[in-house]
Amino acid sequence: GIYRYEPSGAVAGLSANAPLAGAWSMYGAVGFGRLKTPMSGGDEIVKFKANYRLTEVGLAYTLGHDGLPRRWTFSAGYRIQVMSSKEAFGTQDGRDTTQGLAIAAIASF
Repeated sequence: GIYRYEPSGAVAGLSANAPLAGAWSMYGAVGFGRLKTPMSGGDEIVKFKANYRLTEVGLAYTLGHDGLPRRWTFSAGYRIQVMSSKEAFGTQDGRDTTQGLAIAAIASF
């Protein structure tokens, strides 16, 4: 529709991993934040503050084990992001949930 929202703000997080066997490991991450949209603008700008949560768990495989430099890590996991707000449209509360497969490739130099 004609409405827009562009939330921004700081998010703090923690991540950890645990070795399983050989080049395999398990990882997890959580994040929490307080987001807000610009409080000025036209009527098409939706103005609100929101709580943000992120959770991700998965498996990772690192190339270069057994004495070789560890340069590449490939991961696949499941991620859930939730943004919830009070009174986003007048007296209506809002909740946006995004979830699904997260795949990554990380190079270390």
